[in-house]
Amino acid sequence: MADTRDAAGVNTPSKCAHSACNCGVTPGKRFCSDYCEKQSRTGSASHTDCDCGHPPCKAR
Repeated sequence: MADTRDAAGVNTPSKCAHSACNCGVTPGKRFCSDYCEKQSRTGSASHTDCDCGHPPCKAR
């Protein structure tokens, strides 16, 4: 996914920042869900699978 620019002109990722996640995010957000934010913060995810429950990750 391509980066987008926020109101201040700063590039923000349009893909969830959790390395195993394939979801898009809303402008100004880094993660698609609390699950992905927590997994990235704690490092408890295997970084090969994402269980956020959204369709892009369920399809894998």
